[in-house]
Amino acid sequence: MLIGLYLLLLLLDLALWVWLTERIWRVSPAAAGASFFLLIPAVYWCWKLWNVPGAGIRIPAMANLVLTVILTLMSYRIGSAELDRFAYGDAIAIEKHPELAPRQANGDMVEWCRRVHHANYDAQLATCVEPAPDDANVIAASSQTLVQLAGYFKQNGLDGEFDTTRSVEDDALLAQPGITAVANYHLFPLSPRQVAVKLLICSSRSACSDFERATPMTLQRNANLLLSVAGISDDNRIRLLQSVFSRYHVG
Repeated sequence: MLIGLYLLLLLLDLALWVWLTERIWRVSPAAAGASFFLLIPAVYWCWKLWNVPGAGIRIPAMANLVLTVILTLMSYRIGSAELDRFAYGDAIAIEKHPELAPRQANGDMVEWCRRVHHANYDAQLATCVEPAPDDANVIAASSQTLVQLAGYFKQNGLDGEFDTTRSVEDDALLAQPGITAVANYHLFPLSPRQVAVKLLICSSRSACSDFERATPMTLQRNANLLLSVAGISDDNRIRLLQSVFSRYHVG
C-alpha cells in the first residue's frame, strides 16, 4: 500500500518537474533541457527567475520542493531493501540486502528444542516456543507413531531410526494442507548410495488422498501414512522397507 502511494507520488513529481522545466523553457530552451536532467541548473534558474514578473516559477518550484521532501521521508519509512524488492524482485533484492533472506531453522536447535524442552524452534525469534495445545497433541501423536513404526521395522529385520530435524524441503511439505509431520528414516549401517526415505503423517486418510492427487511425488500409502523413497535404489533394504511398511497396521 505504501509503495503504491510512493509510486503515484513519483509520477506526480515527474509531472511537476516537467511543469518546472516548461517555465524555464520560456526563458531558455537550453537551460530547460539541462534542468530536466540535472538538479543544479534547475536550482540556479529557479533562483534567477524567482522575482522575475511573469516567470511563474514559484508555484512549480515550491510544489517540487514539498513533494521531494515527502518522497524522501517515505523512502526512509519504506526502506531501500523493500524498494529494491518491489523494483527488481526477491532474488536481486536478497543479493543486495542479505537481511531479507528468510531465516532457516537451525537443525541442531530444532532437535534441541524438541528433545529438551518439548517445544518448537521459531527461526524468526531464534528461540524455543511452547507449542499450542492442538500442536502439542499432534506432536505427541506423531512421536508415538514414529516410535511404534521404528519398532515394527526393527522387528522385521530393519535397523534404523527416524530423524525429525527439518530441512527446507520438509518445511515446504509441512506447509501443505493435511500434512502434520515429516520425518526422515535412516537405515543402519549408512550407505553412500542410500536414497532418501521420508515418512509423511497426514491428519486423516482423506488428507493423504488429497495430497497424493496434488503432488508429483511417488508415494506409498498406508492409512494416514505416506512413504516416499527418492530415486531408484538397488539396496535390498529399501525394498524390504517398502514391503514391511505396506504390512504395518495403523491403529
